[in-house]
Amino acid sequence: MKLLIDIGNTRLKWALVRDGQFIDSGAMVHDGEPARTIAQLPASKPDAIWISHVMGFTHEHALSEAVRSQLAIMAETQR
Repeated sequence: MKLLIDIGNTRLKWALVRDGQFIDSGAMVHDGEPARTIAQLPASKPDAIWISHVMGFTHEHALSEAVRSQLAIMAETQR
């Protein structure tokens, strides 16, 4: 299962994908602190996490650490 995360300027959108099929998704406002929002994602054990974002280097490090801490996996990121 993959967790896909798209972070814009105001919202974090996410989707869980298994065998090429979307099985769950959602969105939430992140108030400029998307790393704090990672803890609000549904409990899951994905095999991979892919993050796309527009937040810059400072937030990228915080996002990577939040994902590693909360989900025990390193995320692939793309700006």
